[in-house]
Parts: sequence; structure tokens; C-alpha cells
Amino acid sequence: MKNLIRGGCLLVLSVTGMAACNPKQENQDTEKETAKATLLSDQRNKASTVYLTTDEKDNPIVSWTEEDSAGKKRFYFARWDTTADKFMPAGEIPLAQNAAIHEEGMPKIAVRGDGALVAIYEASTPQPGQKWGVGDIFYLQSDDGGDTWTEPKSVNTQKQPYTSMSFSGLTRLSDREIGISWLDANPGGVDQPGRPVMFARTLAGGGLGDPVWIEKAACECCRVAVAGSGNGDIAIAYRDLQPGNIRDISISTSSDDGKTFARPLDFSRDGWEINGCPHNGPSLAAGNDKICAAWYTGGKVPGVHYAALDFRGNLIEKKALNPNARFVQLTLMPDGTPIVAFNESYKEGDSVYSRIVLNKIEEGGLFAAKINSPGLHGNFPMVQPVDENNVLLAWRDDDKIYYQLNRLADINRQMEEPPQLPEATSLKEMHGMNH
Repeated sequence: MKNLIRGGCLLVLSVTGMAACNPKQENQDTEKETAKATLLSDQRNKASTVYLTTDEKDNPIVSWTEEDSAGKKRFYFARWDTTADKFMPAGEIPLAQNAAIHEEGMPKIAVRGDGALVAIYEASTPQPGQKWGVGDIFYLQSDDGGDTWTEPKSVNTQKQPYTSMSFSGLTRLSDREIGISWLDANPGGVDQPGRPVMFARTLAGGGLGDPVWIEKAACECCRVAVAGSGNGDIAIAYRDLQPGNIRDISISTSSDDGKTFARPLDFSRDGWEINGCPHNGPSLAAGNDKICAAWYTGGKVPGVHYAALDFRGNLIEKKALNPNARFVQLTLMPDGTPIVAFNESYKEGDSVYSRIVLNKIEEGGLFAAKINSPGLHGNFPMVQPVDENNVLLAWRDDDKIYYQLNRLADINRQMEEPPQLPEATSLKEMHGMNH
């Protein structure tokens, strides 16, 4: 076991935002909203890829990676102490030293309905003629709370030699199993654009079932998001690769825990034309008969966007959130309220910094709280409810991982929403079944 280093840092800044017209008022608001962040990772190591999810009792559980001064990589997880409101001492997950450590394809942990832990990570093996080597996604399981783990196995037993898989997401299904989605190898070879989106389920007797093909040509290097509602409905979102180098967000749904999927629908309609991969995928949450999605675009209305739709493909709501934001994640509170977290750039003097922003989306409007990170470079946030009144936030800052418990009532600054694009009422009406 590894002991967590729990440090605190209270930071009060006078910040002049990019759009602020009253520096004094901005300073007062920043001071009021700044809270105490707790250091989760070992301060001697480089840490990254923080990930939040829930255990079988819906309590938060966190995972992250660290690299020490000798270059050794380690993969940790910790459970939330509901009485002390902090993370318990960490456990370690076996990790291959050729593991790929990056936020878009980060190592992750999930908990089956029976309490078994499932971990996944990417690994890359050098291969002549391939710039990034051959990538694979491995999964391993612990049935004793993390004391022992199975040997890692590839998620796709049907792969061909020298083909790569990466950029995965996972979720707990209503039958207590874990669903995993990822980008597979392009059957046309590494020189062909796009990569297939795949999905597979853990099996009660161990291992994974046969993968299901979701999409034939998604954007090559953006993470896949997958979310389950708990009643058999799940959704998979990914950055699509469409004609003309348009890289918007598409979504596919299943009503039988991932055994079969509906044909994907173009979802975001941002019109982002870019000749290259943005390396910035979507986030999903599902519950209360709706799917909530958040994503970044450099399209007609750049920045972070949010949308909600039902499992039949009907658009409920869509809005731009913040033009200065990137790397978004979202979650749903127990009552279904969406909470969105992203990092936002801001300027002080001649320097540009980054802080974490929480958005709360309600019928009464859009509300925000700013989290000023100890190192002034907060990014890659994750967010997860603790109970009906509190939400847990974790993020990376200057190669350290921090976390903070935030009251839902403190996400209360009403925001003026950015300009929006006109939308139709149904994705099906707008696009048809065009994949």
C-alpha cells in the first residue's frame, strides 16, 4: 500500500479575467470562491491521468498514475471515506512499464455490481515503420478489493498482428457487468483515415464477450465516452470523422446493455473542419431517461458545449457553455442536475493561467463556480457526486493531482450564456440514419 500525502493550500488571487470590466469585483468573487484543495498524489513524483467513478455502493473511487525520478510508472486507486470526507490510503494496480500515460487514453478503474474491481490501461510496443508503435488495451480484475489482480489481457481477442487499439472508456451496466468501448485498428491500414469504435462486456464467468462494431471511421485520437443509465440503456459518444475533415460528435445508443446498438447519429453539428485529430474527446452521463453530453469544439461557436437528449434520439437541450474552455467532463447529481467541469484560460498581466470551472445547469439558467488551482495551471478535471448536496472534483496541476469537495449550493454565480446555434428538435429529423 502507498500512503497518500494530504496537503492543503489556500490560494487567494486577484485575477483579471479575459472579459472582466471591474477588476475589484473580480477579485472579490475570486476570493469568495477559492477553497482548500487537497494534494492526492505523492509530491515527489510526476502525477497525471486522474479519473473518478463510483463503487458498487455509488461512493466515489479515484484512480491516477505517478512516475518517480527513476521513470518507474505506478497506477493507484483510493476509495472515498464518507465519514471523514477524504480519500482513504491508496492501493496499487499492476501496470506494465510500456503503459501509455496520457489524459485522452488514461488508465481507468471501474467497479462491478458485485464489488469486483476492473482496471484498464493502454500499452505501446515499438514496431518498425509505425511512428507510435503498436497500441493495445489491457484489462485486469481484482475480486478481493485490490489485494491481488489477474494477469492483464487484451480487450480484443480477434485483433490481427501489428494492429493498434486505444482511447477507451468504460461504465457499469445494469446487469452489474462492465462495458468497455475503444478505438480499434483501421482495417484499411495505418495510412487510411478513421478508426472503428468497438464495444465489449465483461462476462460473469470472467473475460470479455465478443466485441460489437459501433462505427467504422471515427476520429483517430480522441477518447470514446460510454455511460449507462442503470436500467439497460447505454450510450457511446465519440468524435466522428465525416466528409470534408469535419470532426463533430456522434452518438449510438443501446437498450439491452450493449448487446446491440442503434445506428450512430451525428450529434453536435459544430461543423468543425480540421485536418488532424484534436485529441479532445467527449464526456457522457446517463440517468433519469436522458443522456447528457459535453464536448469541446473549434467549430462555428468554439469552446465547450453541452446537450441532453433522450434514448430515442430526440434533442432536449443544447447550449454553448464557455468559449475559453477545454477538456470537459460531466456528471449527474442524484436528482439529475448536470454538473460540468472544465479548465478555463484566464489572463493576469502578461501571463496566461488555467483554472477549473464548475457549471451547474438548471431550468433557471447556467451557474458557475471558479476553482483556482494551487499551481495556477489546473486542467483535466474529473467530477463525481458524493451525495445530493456535494460534488467531488479532482484535477491535475503542474504534475500533481488535487481534489476538493464542493457544495452544490456554492455553484451559484449566474452566467450569461454564449451565442447559440439554431437547432432542430430531433436528431433523427435533422440527420436521418446516415451512417
